[in-house]
Amino acid sequence: MSTIEIHKIRPFNEIFRNSTAAFILRCMGAGFNLLFSIMVAQKIGAHGTGVFYLALAMALAATIPTRLGMDNILVRMSAMFNINNEAGLLKDLYYKSQTLSLLLSVGVCTLLAVCIQIVFGSVLDKGHLIVPLSLSVLITPFLSSVILQGELLRGLKRITLSYWLIAVLPPLLACIYVHISHFESANEVIKAYTLIMAGMSVLGHICILRLLGSTPRNKGAVRYGQLLRGGLPLLMVSSMDIVIYWAALFVLQIYSSSAEVGIFGTAYRIASVMIFSLTAVNSISRTKYAENFHTGDHVELTQSLRWTNVLLLLGTLPLLIIILAAPEFILGLFGEQFVQGSASLRLLSVGVFLYCVTGTYPLFILMRGNDIFIKNITHLSIVLAVILNIMLIPAFGMNGAVFATSGCMLFQNISAILFKRFNFSQRR
Repeated sequence: MSTIEIHKIRPFNEIFRNSTAAFILRCMGAGFNLLFSIMVAQKIGAHGTGVFYLALAMALAATIPTRLGMDNILVRMSAMFNINNEAGLLKDLYYKSQTLSLLLSVGVCTLLAVCIQIVFGSVLDKGHLIVPLSLSVLITPFLSSVILQGELLRGLKRITLSYWLIAVLPPLLACIYVHISHFESANEVIKAYTLIMAGMSVLGHICILRLLGSTPRNKGAVRYGQLLRGGLPLLMVSSMDIVIYWAALFVLQIYSSSAEVGIFGTAYRIASVMIFSLTAVNSISRTKYAENFHTGDHVELTQSLRWTNVLLLLGTLPLLIIILAAPEFILGLFGEQFVQGSASLRLLSVGVFLYCVTGTYPLFILMRGNDIFIKNITHLSIVLAVILNIMLIPAFGMNGAVFATSGCMLFQNISAILFKRFNFSQRR
C-alpha cells in the first residue's frame, strides 16, 4: 500500500472509531436532554420552561468570561504534553486553568447578580425573572469547571470519559430528579441542576487526578499569563453558539412572553440534536488537527478534513428528515402549547443542518493557527446576531429569532470556507 493510500485511510479510521463512540454517547445525552425537557415542560408548562431555558442560557453565557477561551488552549497544550508524556506539566496545566476559572467566576457572578437586579427589576420591569436568573448564577462556576475538565480529557484522548462527564450524566441525573420529585416552578429545577453540576465538577476532578497518576506537579511550568495570552484572542470563538442562542432568548423575552421563549427554546433544543453530531466529530477532529499541525503532516490534515465532512453529512441528514417529517408530533410530546412552534422548528432544523455540515471548517482554520481571522469573524457574527434579533423579532416573533439565529451561525462557517478556499488552495 502506498504512502498516500495510508494517509487516506489512517485519519478516517481514527476519526470514525473515536467519533462513533462519541456519537453514541452524544445520542444518549441528547435523548436524556430531550426527555428532561419533555418532563419539565409537562410539569411547569411553556411559561415555566421559558424561564428555565433563559436562566440556563444565562449561566452558559456567563461561562464565557470565566473560561477566557481556555477551551482550545487546553486541547492544544494537553495534546502536546500527552504526546511527550509530560504528566507533571499536564497536572500544572489543569490546576492553573481551574484556579483561574474559579477566580474569574467569583467576579463575574457577583457582577452578574447586580446587573440582574438592575436590568430585570428596574429597566425591563420583569421582576418575576430576578429570582430564577439570580439562582442560575450559582451554576456558572461548576459548569465552567466541568467544561474545562472535558476539554483537558479530550486533549488526553479520553473522549468517552469526557462525554460521560459533560453530555450523559448531567441530563440523566436531571431526569431522575424530575421523576422522583414534585416541583411547581423553574426555581426548583435550577437549584437541582446546580447541585448536579457541582457533583460533576467533583467527579471530573477525581477522574483527572487518577489519570495523571502520582507524578508530582511541575509547578510554575505553565504560567497564568500564558493561558490568558492564548485564551483571550479566542474568548468568544468556542462559545459563539451560546451567545447567539442567548441573544435570541433575551430579545424574545423583551418583545414577547416567557411562553414564547419556552417554545422557541424547545424548538432549538430539538434541532440542536444535530449539533451533537458536529460536536462528537469535532471533539476527535480537534485533537487530530492539533496533532497534524504540530507534526507538520499537512497531507493527513487535509484527509482528516474530508472524512470529517463525510461523517457530518451521514450523522445529521437522517435527523433532519425525521424532524421535517413530524414536527407537530415531536413538539406535541412537550404539551399542546408547543405545537404552534412547528413552522419555526422546520426552519430552524434546516438552518442547523447546514451549520453542522459546514461546521468543521472554523475549527480546521483555528487549529492551523489562523486565530485572528476566526476571532474577528466570530465577533462580527455575534454583533450581527444582536442586530438581526432586534430587527426581526418585533416583526416576526419566533420566526424572526429563527432567521437571526440560523443566519449568524452559518455566517461564520461560510466565511471560513471562503477563507480556506482563497488562502490554503493558493499554497498548494
